[in-house]
Amino acid sequence: MRDLWVALKVRLRLVFDPYCGQDARSIRVRCRQGGVLLSGRVENTYRACRAENLARRMSGVADVANELRPDRATRFERKIRTVFGPAPGAPLTAVSDVIEEPPKNDRAVAECASAALQRRQIPVGEAGLEVCAVDRTVYLLGEAPSEAVAKAAEFVAGAIPEVEGVRNKLRVGARTRGTAE
Repeated sequence: MRDLWVALKVRLRLVFDPYCGQDARSIRVRCRQGGVLLSGRVENTYRACRAENLARRMSGVADVANELRPDRATRFERKIRTVFGPAPGAPLTAVSDVIEEPPKNDRAVAECASAALQRRQIPVGEAGLEVCAVDRTVYLLGEAPSEAVAKAAEFVAGAIPEVEGVRNKLRVGARTRGTAE
């Protein structure tokens, strides 16, 4: 029963999040002995990282396995979001506001981490790994040519003052672009 309650809390948190809520129907949440499994598809890597970050912060969650598959890499977007709710003197009103994805503070941390990695000759972007940031936690995603590069990337990202944590999700030893088999 406790696992069902934890899964429900995580699911509700995702549904009411301004970013993950748009993908909530396609996110499956399972819980077993406090371990949460997120699976399904989301629009971009930022939403996959954010969903994991939100789940990790919920009480009763011991660990999170993130198997969400993003449809594309994260890129900056400014969208208009319409929310329906009660307004003074009216029962239901549509309110529109602009939402930035990823938000400015997360974008700044990701850009800072990317620049630090590039200064150390660690390939970022199309040529290498992807950097995503959610609430001062940096996620390192994609492929690294070696364990040494993966560890160096984690060290460099963790040394940035604005970063509170690093989630190293790099796959090691994968064939890199431009190399022969």
